[in-house]
Amino acid sequence: TGELASAYGAMNNDDLPGAAAAFHRVLSVDSSNGAAQQGMAEVGTLYEAAITQALQEQDGARAQVLIGDYGLYFSDSGKWADFQGALEQMGEEKRLAAAQSERLEILLGRASQQIQEQQLAEARASLDQARAIDPDYAGLQEVREALVNAETAAMANEERWADYTPGQRQEFEDAIAVANLAMTENQFDKAEDSLSQAARIAPEMPDLAVLGDTLSAAREAATAATAEQQAQIEGSLERADAAVAALATDPAQAAEALAARERQQAIDTANKGMVALSEAQLDVAQQAYDEVAGTYPGLDATVELKKQLAAAYINATREQIQVRELDRAEEYLALGLAMVPGDPVWTELEVEIESAQGGGRRRLGAY
Repeated sequence: TGELASAYGAMNNDDLPGAAAAFHRVLSVDSSNGAAQQGMAEVGTLYEAAITQALQEQDGARAQVLIGDYGLYFSDSGKWADFQGALEQMGEEKRLAAAQSERLEILLGRASQQIQEQQLAEARASLDQARAIDPDYAGLQEVREALVNAETAAMANEERWADYTPGQRQEFEDAIAVANLAMTENQFDKAEDSLSQAARIAPEMPDLAVLGDTLSAAREAATAATAEQQAQIEGSLERADAAVAALATDPAQAAEALAARERQQAIDTANKGMVALSEAQLDVAQQAYDEVAGTYPGLDATVELKKQLAAAYINATREQIQVRELDRAEEYLALGLAMVPGDPVWTELEVEIESAQGGGRRRLGAY
């Protein structure tokens, strides 16, 4: 009687494991106990309803616990095997959905990148693969619209170029490429000249307006950064002057204050050199380095200016080799070599220059 009371109490509290265990203990002692048999059957029905609900709600964790508990007392039921099969199938479906989702994200990301790079046929292929997996996948429509817009823009672009020769188009695209590169190096005048060259070829091309706005924004940002850095430099000098003036009446500290001011001036000069580098003014940066290298070679600001200036000479040398301005390339190489003579990159650049010079002679000889 006590066990039956415990079983019914557990069942009333939705404690199916507790109810099943209590009814099972009664039946272990008295297998013909009708109340326990009926109670156990009711518990089984409640388990089956709970398992079915968990499977319908795709709650795999809860379904697994319920099916495990159900199997402790109802393993002879055909439903237990069915529940196990349904749980396994749900797991497989979830794993498949996760793999498909991962693949779709890869394909859509690839398509988006291909659209940005104007590889529209490849983007269409990536999008078709994604649509074949799941045509209703979230994010598919957005990428599809981006592709359609890009294809429409590409067709309009081809129509605009219909009245131009291939040579004119190539010259225009080369000028745009030079402008983009110049902007990344803060060579704004060079970028503007390249855009003007492109405008003389095909003034109605929309690329010009976009790049013109980009150039204006980049120039304004660089000007603001330069002004802020200059203000910091001037503020440092003012503070140093004030310190010297305050200490001038104390001869014991005057020399130390003067040395501190000179050191700050050297830092400010090196910083001016860094500003010049950001504006691709290598000659101004070199002058700043020359001013501080003799007296303060170990300053962090001097060391950093030397490092960045040497890197700028390497880049400038390579750029001049690419455009076949080999005399100018040799000048940059000589400046860099004098600054960092032990760097093996100069030997590599010398070989590149000699190779370019030889190639030029071979081409001349071919005529």
